[in-house]
Amino acid sequence: MSASSQQSKAACIAPVLTRCRYVAVLSVRRTRTRRAGAEDLHVVPWLPQNDLLGHPATRAFLTHGGIHSLYEAVYHAVPMVVVPIGADQPDNAR
Repeated sequence: MSASSQQSKAACIAPVLTRCRYVAVLSVRRTRTRRAGAEDLHVVPWLPQNDLLGHPATRAFLTHGGIHSLYEAVYHAVPMVVVPIGADQPDNAR
C-alpha cells in the first residue's frame, strides 16, 4: 500500500478515534510522530505492536487483520475490530 493511501485511510479513521474516551495510537508508515489535533490521538511511523498489545491499559485493537496481528491480539486477549484490506485479511476477519 502506498504512503499516500495509508495517510488517506488514516485521515478517515482519525476523526473517529479522537471521539473515543481512550488514548489512541495510530501507526502510519512514512509519517512523523505527532498529535493529530487531539491530545488523545498519537500518530507514529512505527510502534512495538506486541508490547502495546501486552500493556495492561490496552482495551481494543483496530487492525487490518494480518495473521501475525491476530496471533498477537489473541495471545494477549485483546478484543479486535478487523478492517481487512486485501490478501488473506478478509478470510482472517471471519
